[in-house]
Amino acid sequence: MAEASTDSTERCQALTDDGERWTRTGVSGTSVGGVHVGTGGDGEPVLRAVDAEGLHVRPLADVAPDDQDWGSLHPGGVGYAFTQVTQSAVGERAVWAVGTNASGGAKIRTGPAGTTDADLERVGPSGGFTPGALALSPHEDSAGDGDTVVVSFGSLTSRGIMVSRSIKRPVQIDC
Repeated sequence: MAEASTDSTERCQALTDDGERWTRTGVSGTSVGGVHVGTGGDGEPVLRAVDAEGLHVRPLADVAPDDQDWGSLHPGGVGYAFTQVTQSAVGERAVWAVGTNASGGAKIRTGPAGTTDADLERVGPSGGFTPGALALSPHEDSAGDGDTVVVSFGSLTSRGIMVSRSIKRPVQIDC
């Protein structure tokens, strides 16, 4: 019988049926709602994870089985949760995240590629619905002004998608 490995790198690897190797790592004290691999403000690859605390960012090269403590963003904070995160493929490669506050009100936030959780700015409508999926067009809008953002939503009276166009900087979107 083979001896059990104590090396965390070996313990945290999973093999698929075709022999492909995947490495598992945890994010301590949290439930990750969404992840995205993109680029940071310096152009280097980063992993973004969103959870009940907000947006966590770590250089992709630093993600390893032994680095599970990502720290707390808002110690003692209440009611701050993101569920989805993504990054624009055009322009300044803005980061986008959606989620809800403690009262269930929606939030749509954005910031530049190197942004931190605290720097995300609110855009779009913010109440009366719960956001679901988040998608960005891989093409600049027809005016060349920025991102076209799509957010699925649900409310007490309806469900569907919201589409914004020409968002270059935070603006209020009426729906």
